[in-house]
Amino acid sequence: MKTSFSFLQFFPLGDTRPQLAVILTMALLGAAACDAQTQEEIEKAMRDTLLSGKLKGALVSRVEKEVWRGKDPSQSITIHKLGGYELQLADLADGTGIVAVLKDNKVVYVTQTIGSMPVLVYEPSLGIDADQDGAPDVMLGGHSGGMHCCYSYQLLNFGSEFRPGALLEGGSSEISLINAAPQAVFRASDGVLEYWHSSFAESIFSEVLISIDRDRVVLAEAWMRRDPPTPEERAQFAADISQAFASKEGWMQDPENGEPPFVPRALIERMVPLIYSGNGDAAIALLRETWKGSAAARDAVALDLFTRLSNSSYWEGLKTFNGWTGDPKSILAAK
Repeated sequence: MKTSFSFLQFFPLGDTRPQLAVILTMALLGAAACDAQTQEEIEKAMRDTLLSGKLKGALVSRVEKEVWRGKDPSQSITIHKLGGYELQLADLADGTGIVAVLKDNKVVYVTQTIGSMPVLVYEPSLGIDADQDGAPDVMLGGHSGGMHCCYSYQLLNFGSEFRPGALLEGGSSEISLINAAPQAVFRASDGVLEYWHSSFAESIFSEVLISIDRDRVVLAEAWMRRDPPTPEERAQFAADISQAFASKEGWMQDPENGEPPFVPRALIERMVPLIYSGNGDAAIALLRETWKGSAAARDAVALDLFTRLSNSSYWEGLKTFNGWTGDPKSILAAK
């Protein structure tokens, strides 16, 4: 799964190498590494702060500037118990936050978030094994800020050895838990068609239902699959699309140049749900059966759509779901 994140600094205890990771926004950012001595000072400062709920003693100016910015996180700390672990979420006054995991009063994982403070997607008391490895998990989600973007999520695995698990991107939409057992299933939205020949408000979003297999995010195919359209439904689709071609209303516009490509919204709005329900071949057939215009224009529209869909985080899953192999061009050529 392709994933975009916001900037976080990860400080695994016992590792003196500077660590950078990313979660909770849209772009991968870089940062200057600090030396081993500063890394140890940061770890100690975080240990002291999270264990006591307040800053202990005087921190070196560099640590105070780079990590705490002189703020006291004790104003808001929530604590969750998970077996022998303790999950602490600290909300700093400057809008950043701290996520820490403790075991036997020792910090085993600590992260400073930049962006909104992470929130729990579901309560730890549910004891959900989201990644199906036999150990309980917690999913934290956050938003980067800004219009139309971006939700990202981190799974934390509370097994005999704690580890951060799968990373998930929500794009412009939140991810929610819709089924806990025997398999955890989450509802997400695929925004790969955002701004595709349209404004944001007119963009087509597709619901995806996902589960986690160890650290891999996979489509929950049994939950997503739908029956193919009936003859009556196909006839109605054809009538709606034919009317759109005749009236030239609802044609998708390209905001970059203002020119309408030869494709009515009614066609794409019926093709895309078929693809996301395991009926991709029916979507291709619908395009070919209802197209009004040259074959060259039809094939260009199909390739444009499939090429855009191939940028989706879920593209490989969608190909398997629909029984496709190869790139967009070869998929279309085989049908």
